[in-house]
Amino acid sequence: AQAVDIVTRCTDRALDTLDTVSQVRLRDLMMPIWAEFYYELVFAEPCPPEARDLIVGNADDVVTALKCCGLRHMDRRERLTAYLVRRIEAGEIPHKLPESFTVQEQAWYLQGAFFNTAVVQSSEAMAHLLMAIAQHRDVQAGLFAGTEDIGHVMDEALRLYPLFGVAHRITTGDIRTGTHTIPTGSVLLFNYAKFHQAGFDHPTFLFPTR
Repeated sequence: AQAVDIVTRCTDRALDTLDTVSQVRLRDLMMPIWAEFYYELVFAEPCPPEARDLIVGNADDVVTALKCCGLRHMDRRERLTAYLVRRIEAGEIPHKLPESFTVQEQAWYLQGAFFNTAVVQSSEAMAHLLMAIAQHRDVQAGLFAGTEDIGHVMDEALRLYPLFGVAHRITTGDIRTGTHTIPTGSVLLFNYAKFHQAGFDHPTFLFPTR
């Protein structure tokens, strides 16, 4: 209930300051919301605009680089890290941070867990969810009427649009598969999208078993 209350307030604040003319991706609409949400989760206070801009700029830079659409700009990362270091040194984090970490490492911990991964993944997931709902009027009607389970819809949206396309691992030893051997040092890729479509007659449909 508390999380719902926080995200509702963060959504209202973010949308109130939205410049709709400049928005070209659903992700751009989502990132300010989740930046504010995770800021409030960490600091237990409303997110000021300057902090939200730091978080969104860094998170957008991270996901743009991950999608191979641009280079990382480490100055953006450093500005956010410096902000977090200042807040930690001032004793303004109301939660206990890992004591074995230095202040710099505590800042990286907060940045990596809450202001990189959490903001990026929540924004991507929400964009995919809205896209799936927008394409299915029956789902929209069911959600509005309360006859459709939002959790089930979220599961299906993530099945159709997994947050990761592939995961890779490098082998540390030879792997024998029948008559073939995958040599040490090979890069193995796991296809999440293909895996999520396995076992369905119409895997690209939302709710393919209905």
